[in-house]
Amino acid sequence: MSILVYGKTGQVGKALNQFEDVVSLARNEANFLNPYKCAELVNRFSPKVVINAVAKTNVDKCEKEKSESDLINTITPIEIAKVCKKNEIPFIQISSDYVFDGKSSIPYKESDLTNPVNYYGATKLNAENEILKLNFNSVILRTSWVFSTSKTNFIFKIKNQIQNKKKINVVFDQEGSPTSAKDIAKTCFIIANSMKDNKKLNKIYHYSSYPSTNFYEYAKEILTYTDNDTKLNKIKSVDYSQDVLRPKFTYLNCDLLKNDLAIDRPNWKKSLKKILEKN
Repeated sequence: MSILVYGKTGQVGKALNQFEDVVSLARNEANFLNPYKCAELVNRFSPKVVINAVAKTNVDKCEKEKSESDLINTITPIEIAKVCKKNEIPFIQISSDYVFDGKSSIPYKESDLTNPVNYYGATKLNAENEILKLNFNSVILRTSWVFSTSKTNFIFKIKNQIQNKKKINVVFDQEGSPTSAKDIAKTCFIIANSMKDNKKLNKIYHYSSYPSTNFYEYAKEILTYTDNDTKLNKIKSVDYSQDVLRPKFTYLNCDLLKNDLAIDRPNWKKSLKKILEKN
């Protein structure tokens, strides 16, 4: 077995599970509320690379359930990374565009200042910082707005609303990039193979699709794959019933990954089309 993946039932974990020589662990096998037991599984499987695709991503719940968010998004990933370092096993941690405050007007580079505006972003950043401090063969892969055939993402929330409403409110002042879980998994696989060749990376990479968009335009694209006459209504973030702040701009600069490993960023509309034409 070459790659051990934490997060079998998540969007990226499901996509990673399609590759050969991958063993994926579900929640009943690796409960992230038990950090040391999760980390010990690295010793049991002795993989060549470990990928953590587990996260508590519900921003509102992270704000309310902080201790659980700390365990899932920060403490357990760090413990897994420690065991990987001890055993000289490369480690990939999937992180988030939400480590930024969204005040930029140009795409964020890996070296740009981080300043999360919510607890979810803070937990992801805390994990990043501690893993990088371990100074071993590890990669932090920041991505954004993950979508797949899962029923828990923005695509299917919009599709459900389309079936039930004639008018949908969608925010237009949050800019970023939808990114396919399948594309993220492919990128993880390329990075993992590179790390197995004894390249001590210990760095952050950005990976997301192009072009930049906002949730209103994203929803409009989803709507083109339905025969429904639902109308979309543009609204500002402040008018949407969100208790927790979201960054307004999180479009990522992915040049570093292109330069280092020749990984191109995909067009999110093409990736979206592949999913919606099947569902």
